[in-house]
This record gives sequence, C-alpha cells and structure tokens, in this order.
Amino acid sequence: MALPLTDDAWPAGSLRTERLLLRAPEARDREAFLDLGSDPVVNQHLAGGQDRATLDASLPEVPADRPAQYVLEHEGRFVGWIGLSRREAERPGRLVATDGSEPAVAGPGVVELSYVLPVDPWGRGYAAEGCAALLDLADERLGEDVVLCTQVANARSRALADRLGFDEADRFEEHGAEQWFGVRHPALRRAVATDAEAVRRVAEAAYSPYLARMGGLRPGPLETDYAAAIDDTEAWVALDGSSVVGLLLLVPEDDGVLLDNVAVLPTHHGRGVGRRLLRLAESRARALALPRVRLCTHHTMVENQALYARVGYVETHRAGEAGLVRVFYEKLL
Repeated sequence: MALPLTDDAWPAGSLRTERLLLRAPEARDREAFLDLGSDPVVNQHLAGGQDRATLDASLPEVPADRPAQYVLEHEGRFVGWIGLSRREAERPGRLVATDGSEPAVAGPGVVELSYVLPVDPWGRGYAAEGCAALLDLADERLGEDVVLCTQVANARSRALADRLGFDEADRFEEHGAEQWFGVRHPALRRAVATDAEAVRRVAEAAYSPYLARMGGLRPGPLETDYAAAIDDTEAWVALDGSSVVGLLLLVPEDDGVLLDNVAVLPTHHGRGVGRRLLRLAESRARALALPRVRLCTHHTMVENQALYARVGYVETHRAGEAGLVRVFYEKLL
C-alpha cells in the first residue's frame, strides 16, 4: 500500500474548482468505491478490478481516509476519486536526472498522483480539472516532483498525463503489463532573490504591449523594483521546466488579500498559467483565513478583465489617478 502524506504536510478541508467539489471521503461513499473497485471496464488497465465480495470484506468503513485523498463530486454526485501518496520504496521506476547524470531509481517516498473515475463521467474533463487543482496545491504545500504510473496501453490516461505536464521518465513491466512512468516538476514555487531579473523580464513582456493603448503612460508593474517586491510581498513564480514564465505578488491585508500583480509571458498565454496563479491567490487567502481577494487593472486591459470575470471576480468600482483609470475587482471566497 502507498504511504500516506502526514497531517502536518497536507491541509485538511475541501477544494473547489469551476465544476467540482473535492472533499474527504465519507462512509456514504463506500458503495461508490465498491462499484469503482470491482468494475472491469474501469479497471481494464488496473489488473481488471477485484471481486466485489472480496473487496467488500476488506474495504474500510470510510475508504481512502487519509490526507490528500479526495472524492470528486459534481452537483452532489460521486464522479471519482483522486489522491496523492508516497510511493513505496520497492516499486520500480527511474527519474530522469536534471544535471545530465544517469537516471536514478525513484527514491522511497516520492509523491505519486492516482485517480480513478467511473465510466459515466469519462470524457467530461473531470479528471483533468480535479487533478490540476490537486497538483497546484501540491506545488504550494510540498514543492516536490510528482510521479504518475499508468499502463502504456492506457491511451486516455497517458493523454491526461501529458495535459497535466508529466514527462515520460521510464517504462517497465509490472502487474503483467508494460507501464508508463512520468514525472512532473513543480509548476509554482515561492520566488527567491535570484528570480528578480527573470520576474522583471516577465513583467516587461506582459505589460509592454499595452503601452500603445495607454497613450504612453507606463503601468505600475513596469516601474516595480522586483528585488524589493520579492522581499516585501508574498511573491510566487510560475515555471516551465526551470524557466520563470509567470509571476504573482500578494499582500495580505486585514480583511483580504491584495493581488498586487499577476503576469504571464505572452509566449505562454492560453496554457492556463494565469488561471493557475489566480487559483493560488485564492488558496493563499483561504490558508490565511481571509475572505476575499482584491485586484485592479487598467481599463484598457480588456483581456485581463474578461479572464477575471470568467473566474468569478466582480467589478466593485473604477477610479482614476494621474491619467490612469483603474478597474477594481474582488472575489469572495
């Protein structure tokens, strides 16, 4: 059995995405887990599933009752299970080294992502949506590589792994089938002093295209001292491999979190990086027991305004200062 994460490493509570509730398993989910574990179609690439009576005799009253294990719920209905655990030391699988040395066996305790959904919700994007939210929280809380193992023949699962950012690290035989073993490096981490120049370049690339719309006025993020900002705010970076492709500056206040700056390299627009950073801002506010996230943007930055509206931000007011008309938003959590 995989090793559970510890309570102090993983926060209690539920997660919400655009369509899903990720909550801790409960006794009322047991029948759904029995169905999931015994369905031969669901378990085609998982050794075929177990006999239901045998599974019933061994399944706890509350299945998967461990940290970082979640039931996926859509409109009150069970649509799957996802979770993170520590991989057992005896399992095969090598990780590609980032320094050019020979690949090494995945060490004991590496974090592993698992998920199983019943047949009916397949093809609706629930696995991708739930796993993305879980991986974002793993980046925030753990900051570690995450691995995923699936059969080579499981085309659906491999496509999802690719979409979630897993790269193939190894293939091996296990459970009578060839297995695909992938690794995903953290996509978000706290910024450090040496990130300042990379963060400045992201801001320059993200905000410079708006200069023509703003009549030559320079938006504040182009004037920011990012070395000081990394020291003075809660600063995060989004990564593509080892490259900084996005930034997030947060300022906790008495009754909410101010999202002072969020920016993504134009080359990475459309990849979900901005949404991931916005979800992180909400997660950090919840972790600080603060009920809202606030932000503002220039009125000409209509693309940003459209994104904020799509993810639940509400315009509260507009105000002008020194020729800059800003649109203010907040999102209640």
